[in-house]
Amino acid sequence: MPRDFARKPMFLPAAGLTLGDSDGWLHGTTASAGDGGFGLPSAEPVCLLLIVLSLAVAMASVVLLLRQRRRAAHAEGGLEVQRQLLMQHYQDLSCHANDLILLSDGAGRIWEANQRALSRYGYTREQMLRMKLRDLGVFDPPEVVLGLPFEAMHRDSTGASFPVEVCVRTVVAADRQFRQSIILDLTERKRAEAAVRESSQRFQTLTDLAPSGIFQTSGSGDLLYANHLMQDLAGLKSERTTGQNWFGAVHPDDRAAVQMKWQTCLRKGEPLFAEFRYRLADGRETPVVCHAAPLRSAAGEAEGYIGVVSDVSRIRQAELSEQRSAEMVRTIVEGAPAGIVAVDLEDRVILWNSASETLLGWTSTEVMGQPVRGIPAEALEDRSWQWATVRAGGAVRGAEVARVRQDGQQGVYSLSAAPMRDAAGAITGMISILVDITEKKAAERALQDTTALLRMSQKMARLGSWRITFPTWPCAPSEETWEWSDETYWLLGVDPGEFSPSWDGFLNLVHPEDVEIVRQHSKTALERGGRYHIDHRVVRPDGSILDVREYAELDLDPEGRPHRMTGTIQDISSYRELEDQLIQAQKLDSVARLAGGVAHDFNNLLTVILGFSELLADPALPPEDVIHHGMAIRRAATRAEYLVRQLLAFGRKQVLAMKSTDLNRVIQDSERMLLAVLGEDAQLITRLRPNLPPIWADPSQIEQVLVNLAANARDAMPTGGRLTIETIAVDVESGDDPAPGRYLELKVTDTGTGIDEQAMSHLFEPFFTTKSQGQGVGLGLASVYGIVRQSQGAVRVQSKVGVGTSFQILLPLTTSEAATREPRYSPDRVPAQGKTVLVVDDEEGIRRVVAMALRRRGFQVLEAEHAEEALAVSGRYADSIDLLFTDVVLPGMNGQELAEVLRGIRPGIGVLLCSGYPRGSRLEASLDQDPIEYLQKPFTNADLLAKVDATLRRISA
Repeated sequence: MPRDFARKPMFLPAAGLTLGDSDGWLHGTTASAGDGGFGLPSAEPVCLLLIVLSLAVAMASVVLLLRQRRRAAHAEGGLEVQRQLLMQHYQDLSCHANDLILLSDGAGRIWEANQRALSRYGYTREQMLRMKLRDLGVFDPPEVVLGLPFEAMHRDSTGASFPVEVCVRTVVAADRQFRQSIILDLTERKRAEAAVRESSQRFQTLTDLAPSGIFQTSGSGDLLYANHLMQDLAGLKSERTTGQNWFGAVHPDDRAAVQMKWQTCLRKGEPLFAEFRYRLADGRETPVVCHAAPLRSAAGEAEGYIGVVSDVSRIRQAELSEQRSAEMVRTIVEGAPAGIVAVDLEDRVILWNSASETLLGWTSTEVMGQPVRGIPAEALEDRSWQWATVRAGGAVRGAEVARVRQDGQQGVYSLSAAPMRDAAGAITGMISILVDITEKKAAERALQDTTALLRMSQKMARLGSWRITFPTWPCAPSEETWEWSDETYWLLGVDPGEFSPSWDGFLNLVHPEDVEIVRQHSKTALERGGRYHIDHRVVRPDGSILDVREYAELDLDPEGRPHRMTGTIQDISSYRELEDQLIQAQKLDSVARLAGGVAHDFNNLLTVILGFSELLADPALPPEDVIHHGMAIRRAATRAEYLVRQLLAFGRKQVLAMKSTDLNRVIQDSERMLLAVLGEDAQLITRLRPNLPPIWADPSQIEQVLVNLAANARDAMPTGGRLTIETIAVDVESGDDPAPGRYLELKVTDTGTGIDEQAMSHLFEPFFTTKSQGQGVGLGLASVYGIVRQSQGAVRVQSKVGVGTSFQILLPLTTSEAATREPRYSPDRVPAQGKTVLVVDDEEGIRRVVAMALRRRGFQVLEAEHAEEALAVSGRYADSIDLLFTDVVLPGMNGQELAEVLRGIRPGIGVLLCSGYPRGSRLEASLDQDPIEYLQKPFTNADLLAKVDATLRRISA
């Protein structure tokens, strides 16, 4: 930035002119045109005059410019002198000052700065004199009052800001005004002020948080300081604490004594300790303790106090509570039903409560200070162990000890002991609690004996018990608690250490055909809050099958929700065997009636079959008669088949093929057969409720029930009548037979003669019949009852003589999806083309009729009489054999064994077993594990082809 204020002269050179000093003259030379100068025309005077005048003006201008330059140089020299004088004056004033001093002009340009300013701002003198005040930060406020200090923030050369206090005044030098800024660096003062504020705030926080009142007073007791708690205790107002008297809130009854003690201690210069009461602003009284130290003057005289006041109301309450607790402990000890005895380290009695007197017989007067009495010799070792435990700082809990009473009777006691300690924690003795458990131990022994007897009884009766507890309802299966008795584990053949009872685990042990009915009964009991009993089978891990009977009852909580289910499970296999033996014995007693009835029926059927067979042998018989005679033979054979089924169902020798069944479908499929049974004089009416849920039953056995009831109705309506079959879903609310739940009701009502009371009492007994000798064997209703009971259902009968009879059969529902409708068999479905069947049966007639039926449908048929021949035929036959049809019972190797051998030789061959005997347990297990079809004899050609179709489709799937 330029420092001179004089305007510099301007020079205007002219071509061909040389400027001299201000007193000189202009010297010109004539220049020719060829030189590039001015050519002066000498021939014309006017032109010469003009040139002379121009030179004169130019010379005058030069002289004027030179004079102005000398004047400006003189003025600049004066300013420099003034500046030097001003700087000398400024340096004299500020070179030794501790403040920062800056000198600036009206434009804010810095003219000078002392050394202190240069050091604080961090600039050199040359740098500072090129700066303005605004370069140092916010310096002057919008309006500066000269002479009055103000605070601002400045910046040093690093850009860091620091607080300053600035005082500005005007300085006149060389007739010019300057501003002198005296700057005080406030950094240390601000830091010190912050430290003071922090210390003050810390002191205020500590006193406000102190659990006691803190105060300072003058000698007269006027408060100079009081924290918030002191203000609250003394009832002071915070806005005018200073000057209030310390004694104002002291209880009037205590005030005089406190003032006297205050004056005495102040006069002697002693610390003050006083306990008195404060009366609070709300009128409550609180005890306080005051500790204060004297404040002394320079001469050492006490002139006031500083101290603390503590609210001791809680301490006093604690002391009172401790007194009450001690009294309560004494009351409890004396009133306790258990004996409480305390002894010192020498095992001498120091406490003997009333219950100890009652339990052992000695009074406290007799035992206080004496060794403990009543310890038999055999218990001394236990006593030593108890002392060793207590001396080690441990405790004895629930130890069974023997004690002898004063009267000589010995009892069993539960002893708990712990060490007694003094204030320093040292063990000073032992305190023990005695509870008489003599009767309890006797009861435990009795309970153990009873439990052992119960366990033995359960084992002898093959009866197990179980319990399921539900913590909430509903709850997940994993939240249920299952408890099984030992006999339950043994009964079901599982190891308690390896098997954990659960719903899924139990169902895995139930026979697959009975799982659905077990699940349904349990679900119904849980939903309706009732009980149930059910007979079913279980399959033990070793493969053996047991018949069991379960009883269960549900307990509800106060809100009516399931809480616990308790039940029993009993092995009734032996009862079943006894029942079969009883039935067999009854059959022996009734063999005469049975033989007569069966012989009558079979003789009639055989007469029909033999008679029409002889007629069929007549070669001249017309074709229509052939058909008629064949149908008659078929009807007789069908009736014989139903008679056999009745015998098997009655004897419970048939295994039901339980599955999800559409009851309406079974009835609809049986209508034609029922019409044939009823005859032409009777009318059949069906009222089937649509969209009924499926039942869990064997469809063929339900057909048998319908046929038997239809036959019974036919006999009750000799002159014709009406048989009505109805279906409807019903709810059983209570009862044991059947268990509460939802069922389908099959109602069969006839308009026959009815049943009297005497016959009603024997209605379902085997071989009981009201028909004349030779008119029936009395198995129809007995078979109905047996089938329904095996299906876990129930039968109810209502009858009125002369009006008719109604059978109500309740069948349990299944929880599975609705029964699927199996497509009816059609001969067109049988894939016979190119298929070969090996037929094995030791009965030639059966073998021939099966072979003929298969050949008529296009099968290639191979025949064998027994298993060895079948293997030989298979060995000679080079092509594939698609199906083995074999009787189960064969001479030598049976049909199942033949199937196993043949499937090993020809993998993928289908197997169809048939038998005239009912399916036994071994065959049942085999069919459950192996995809083998089974055909029960007798069977029709349609039944045969349907099974063949099913078998071939299964192996090709």
